[in-house]
Amino acid sequence: MTKPQFTYMYQSHLDLFWLGGFHTCLEQGNRVIKEYTDRCVEQEDESYLIETVVFLRHFLRSYPQYAETIRELWKQGRIDIGCAFVDVWQNLVLGESHIRNIVIGRKWLQRVLGIDSRMAVHPDLPGLTAQTPQIYARAGVDSYVTARKIFKDGQVWVYRAPDGSSLLVLNQPIHYDFRPFADDDTIDFNREWGVIDPERTLKGFPLGRVLLSAGSSDLTTMDIFEERIGRPAKDVIEGYRKRYP
Repeated sequence: MTKPQFTYMYQSHLDLFWLGGFHTCLEQGNRVIKEYTDRCVEQEDESYLIETVVFLRHFLRSYPQYAETIRELWKQGRIDIGCAFVDVWQNLVLGESHIRNIVIGRKWLQRVLGIDSRMAVHPDLPGLTAQTPQIYARAGVDSYVTARKIFKDGQVWVYRAPDGSSLLVLNQPIHYDFRPFADDDTIDFNREWGVIDPERTLKGFPLGRVLLSAGSSDLTTMDIFEERIGRPAKDVIEGYRKRYP
């Protein structure tokens, strides 16, 4: 195996209902997306993951001048967008609704931004069904990002449906929020919430590259990360680059 690489991506889980009504959540989503996108413009080594189309659509209706910025950052591989229109609870929604959710999201991205996203992002909601790979694969989706369901220490795996359809799935280690390394004693953190153990984590990533979150819970801006962890995410990552070269 080549030398392991731990890569951090900024994300802030865009939950449409958990923190209030959907109007409140969409407005907070505007603030989150704008802040992270502006950071990507200012800092060439930063990237950002937008989970669902509904939040991006609302953001671009509020800030239409950002459409070209989003498009260009996507071409550079520095912004990625999950193609599902909304985040859904996998095993409570009927299959036809899943299909419509993916098709509507993908078509909107193609029509409005010329972006062909083939990745779904559902980090938080529980439940996977046997037909999940079949539904997504037939809608043109070949990869899927999630967390908090199975494989606590993270895993890249192939998920096959009964009909043989498959998805490449990334289970983010521990959580969709930031977790410090197990031997990092510089961060005051509740260890019961889970920490990153490199040895255990790498067992699920045979190519040696692990994607970790540098976010701080639902619909949070960067200042909340600093408030909870004690210093900005960028400083934490720079410290890890020196500590774990």
